[in-house]
Amino acid sequence: MALMTKINESTIPDQERPPGGYKITTTHSMTGEVENYRTHWWECPRCKHVIKRAMNRPPQAADCIG
Repeated sequence: MALMTKINESTIPDQERPPGGYKITTTHSMTGEVENYRTHWWECPRCKHVIKRAMNRPPQAADCIG
C-alpha cells in the first residue's frame, strides 16, 4: 500500500504518466470481463437462487441466500 501511495502521489517528471496522474488501486473494475467466464449456472435447490460459476462446481450451503 505504501508503494502504491508513493507512486500515485509522486511529482517526479514522468513522460509515461497519464493525464491526471496514476490511479493505482488494490481493487479492479473488471466486472464485465469476469462475468464472461461464469458459464456454469446452477440453481440452489433450497432458495432457487441462480449461482454462476467459472468452474463446473455445484452450489454449496454457503451459496444459499434463503
